[in-house]
Amino acid sequence: MSSQVVEVVLTGGPGAGKSSSLSYLSQKLRDRGLRVLVAPELASQLILGGLDDLPSLRTTDPAVYQQVQRQMIAMQQLTHRAYRAIAESFSGQPTVILYDRAEMDISAYTDLHRWQALLDEQHLSLAEIRDCYDAVIHLVSAADGAEEHYAPKGNPARIEADLDAARAADKRTLKAWTGHPHLRIIDNSTSFDEKLARVLAEILRLCAHLIPGSAALAPLEYERKYLLRAAPDFSLSPMREAAAIEIKQTYLMTAEADSELRVRRRAQDGQATYYLTRKIETEGDGRLEEERRISPGEYLELLEGADPERAPINKTRFCFAYESFYFEMDALLREDGSTLWVLEIETPGPQVEIIMPPGIDVLREVTDDPQFRNSYLARQTELNA
Repeated sequence: MSSQVVEVVLTGGPGAGKSSSLSYLSQKLRDRGLRVLVAPELASQLILGGLDDLPSLRTTDPAVYQQVQRQMIAMQQLTHRAYRAIAESFSGQPTVILYDRAEMDISAYTDLHRWQALLDEQHLSLAEIRDCYDAVIHLVSAADGAEEHYAPKGNPARIEADLDAARAADKRTLKAWTGHPHLRIIDNSTSFDEKLARVLAEILRLCAHLIPGSAALAPLEYERKYLLRAAPDFSLSPMREAAAIEIKQTYLMTAEADSELRVRRRAQDGQATYYLTRKIETEGDGRLEEERRISPGEYLELLEGADPERAPINKTRFCFAYESFYFEMDALLREDGSTLWVLEIETPGPQVEIIMPPGIDVLREVTDDPQFRNSYLARQTELNA
């Protein structure tokens, strides 16, 4: 069911260790028999190639700055298409494409109205420039949690002169990608070597289907799930900046007793992306997950195989980041007009301590309660009004 090409964006604040991560990941993934392509960072190429005044143009010549950003989006789109086409030309050879930043990073250095104007001019949507990648890994800047290792002069293209500026850039970049279905945050709570290993673990999970015989060894998906007492306080940060996604999830018939097969329509601002997902039960606490993006036509065809015993789940998902966790909070409407609020966090292990954001009133944890699995809720038709 899965593509032979996996595309991952590495992003993050200045001094996060992206360059070291790309070198490390390239070698480790090649050691596992994968072809690895690395798309370099566009902004750094431009700054080092003569546009060294790019950061100041935002205030000194906004019209020129807007034109540069317009062309950067076009160049990033071209890079994405070209690398994808090259990867697909390898006759089925499993390939990982690592992008050193991508389109949404451009938005972190402009205001919302100008960014939306750029997208409208080029008839682009978030589905086309954000959700087209399989995963986004945000490496937190050393300025946040590893201050002693932050070196503002280490990269000639780095414009953030102090810790506060670096932290602000890190937060803007994370906000830009918030809403992506597979955003992972790698903080500085461990040594740098362990930070690299955590990045590798995330990518290996995405690539488990590409490496023969590796499924049993792939890092598992660990989800923590909480039932909320009531709706959260949307006036508080980070909830007031949450990305709202409309999701329709339909389960398909499958002959495999230990797996779930589903399709999902994920829409934001009127634009949708579609996914086919298989989740496989394991003997431990986690689950293996395989997922690929599909076309609207494939989605409609697969709906013909919908499980008649499970109704589609319709929900609004609010995505937001807090304290290095990426939260996904679902609101499911009941027939009586009330709303079931469920908060999910994906973690690297089952014993990770979760830091809850303000304004979230947890009733109880339901991670191990089968009644709060989507596959169970799909059988409860009162949740699918």
